Amino acid sequence: MVRTFLFIMNQPPTRTLRVREWLDMIMTAAAFEQTVSLLFMDDAVWQLYTGATAVHASACAELQPVYQALELYDINLLWVERESLLSRGIEPSSLLLPVQLIERSRVPELIRGTDYVLNC
Repeated sequence: MVRTFLFIMNQPPTRTLRVREWLDMIMTAAAFEQTVSLLFMDDAVWQLYTGATAVHASACAELQPVYQALELYDINLLWVERESLLSRGIEPSSLLLPVQLIERSRVPELIRGTDYVLNC
């Protein structure tokens, strides 16, 4: 039976080891033909930012190949909380991958529509 998983990413890219561990779990779930989506909130939006500052640059460079491989695992639904982008001055066009923007007020609805929610 196929289940839906929503992984809520909220860690900055500087927490590289933790982020990579969660990405391994995400890809494992997808490899077992589960429906997986990701929601980037708070400082996790920096993980997808292509114009990373010096603080985030090396961590982002390390994570980018992993994010680019998500499509190989049929992980195509990436949500980004609009308010997290706005508060950090990040434009959606400067993100590494195509994403769906979601308003903070709609996040609970997204969570309710998912079988399993994991906060990363």
